[in-house]
Amino acid sequence: MKKVLTTVLCVSCVCALAVGAASCTKTAHSGSVNADYVVVGGGAGGLMSALELSSQGKVVLLEKMPALGGTSIRAKGFLWAVDSSINKATGKGLSAEKLLAYYREKDRSQDFNEKLLKNLIAVSGKTVDQLISYGMPFSNERLIGGTPNYPELVCLTIDGEGPAMIAKFAELLKSKNVEIMFNTRAIDLIVENANVVGVTAESKGKRFTIKAKKTILATGGFTRNESMMKEYNPDFADNVRFSGLGTTGDGIEMALKTGAQLTGNGVLGIWGLNENYGYVGNIGSLVRLTAFYINKDGNRFVNEKRYYAEVHQELNKIQDKTAYGLFDSSRSDINANLEKAVEENLCTKADTIELLAEKLGVDKNNLIQTVEKYNSAYSKGENAEFGLKNKQMTPILQAPFYAVPVKPTVIGTIKGLKVNEYAQVVNEAGNPIPNLYAVGELIIGNFVNNEYPTTGTVLSAAVYGAKIASDTINAEK
Repeated sequence: MKKVLTTVLCVSCVCALAVGAASCTKTAHSGSVNADYVVVGGGAGGLMSALELSSQGKVVLLEKMPALGGTSIRAKGFLWAVDSSINKATGKGLSAEKLLAYYREKDRSQDFNEKLLKNLIAVSGKTVDQLISYGMPFSNERLIGGTPNYPELVCLTIDGEGPAMIAKFAELLKSKNVEIMFNTRAIDLIVENANVVGVTAESKGKRFTIKAKKTILATGGFTRNESMMKEYNPDFADNVRFSGLGTTGDGIEMALKTGAQLTGNGVLGIWGLNENYGYVGNIGSLVRLTAFYINKDGNRFVNEKRYYAEVHQELNKIQDKTAYGLFDSSRSDINANLEKAVEENLCTKADTIELLAEKLGVDKNNLIQTVEKYNSAYSKGENAEFGLKNKQMTPILQAPFYAVPVKPTVIGTIKGLKVNEYAQVVNEAGNPIPNLYAVGELIIGNFVNNEYPTTGTVLSAAVYGAKIASDTINAEK
């Protein structure tokens, strides 16, 4: 079965550009490797960290998967910025003060790390402009809303989305001669006299050490770690996972052994078709193009145009955590994709609403009434239930009719390592663990709690967090 943006795609679109390797496999080391800096994780945060440090000394980047990208390669390539050249040219985007205030309002916890977020915001504009100068394909015109709850909060976009971003980073790292070790997992931090001095790694069943002056963790979250999900996110542990296959909490587990603190709670939630297709591609994206959703009783239950993190919460409450997105045949732009989904047994098709209800196993009378009520409101120019505006509605009129399953989907986790404003991992006493830094999804729990506030949060924490960490390391010389 065709898969969208899985490891196979990561290998094909990125590995050809992989740094220092003609193929996706790097010969396993034995004994000890010496470097100035070791970066753990090959997503956006790790790649940006390696890029920033590459001019300061020898950098070794560990990626336990056979290719770069992590969850970042599945991302849409959105991140917010303040005062970048694109913000200035378009006149769009929040001020630093308003962006900070929005995150503070959404977090509302005592652990809100305002100093860290201020620093992320402060470096955002110049970091984007720096990447533009390197050839990162930011769009000069296309900006998207981060959340319908705050339309003025817009995100910059990268042409080609996550795959293009990762490919460009890989190209840049190749030009900088950064050594990337694929299929190599960091299993422990090396600590000497309370200082982190590198990592113990494993490749092809062999263990070796990488001694380094500074270590940056960019390992992402733990959506693929069943025991951690059950412990920290039991309400979402059985949801569809659409994150990098390597997001198993390695960075958290290693850092906890050195006395690190955790902070934040919750997940990054959206909705998707299943683990293979998620919410992207010609078929996966159908879940976002439906007229409306119904539950297993045949009733609408949510405003489908609300912010996706909020819709995810509602999906999480319904029977079997399964909804269905309905379509009619009037959408010439997606009919071919619907038919392809039917062929692959991913979509249900019927000539009448009654027959569609029977095939789905939902209450026939409820579904008929739901469709009639929705269509009637649309034809009268009225809004639908749950606050769905008339201009956002799509009537269900033309046979045949289609339905795709819609599931609550986890794309990341919020709980992560507590850091200070310089991206230094801190211990239980609140003091920095010497020579240890964290970026990306690992640190969003410092300013996000339970409620994911806006698209662009994780990539911003990855790219700008890497800038902060590398600037701090350079200042310590």
